Amino acid sequence: MNRLRAFLSALVADWRLQALLVLALLLGAPLLSPGTVQIASFVLIAAIFAQSINLLTGLAGQISLGHAGFFGIGAYCTGALVKTYGLDVTLGVPMAVLLAGVAGWLLSFPAKRVRDVYLAMMTLGFGMVFFEVVREWNSVTGGTMGLPGVPSAALRTLSILGVKV
Repeated sequence: MNRLRAFLSALVADWRLQALLVLALLLGAPLLSPGTVQIASFVLIAAIFAQSINLLTGLAGQISLGHAGFFGIGAYCTGALVKTYGLDVTLGVPMAVLLAGVAGWLLSFPAKRVRDVYLAMMTLGFGMVFFEVVREWNSVTGGTMGLPGVPSAALRTLSILGVKV
């Protein structure tokens, strides 16, 4: 366990190791099956989710339980932009991040007034309200069945600046 911890600490501290890891992922992804790449993508998304909670609780000392709501805002925004307006994923994701950031900014005003367990309760309430909105607003979100017809991003189908990725 100590060797793993030492390796992970070195990985975080050294940008060259990070660049090597990203390069290995980019070069190795086309050699893997699409299912393996999709599972790896889900693992990386979960890692981002976990790291956001770690950043907030570990460094800031605040407990927030509304992360799923912000992830959901970004996901539904991306899906709606790609499906309804035919935007490319490379344009939809930054716009979704911006919208989720605006939602977080709006939630920050009442969040400034509370601390500790009350912040956790407030953000949990935000997540629950978001879930209910998604569940009940069938015409926009698809309800419990999700947003149908969103094309799945796959390897060699995404084009960034004219280069297939």
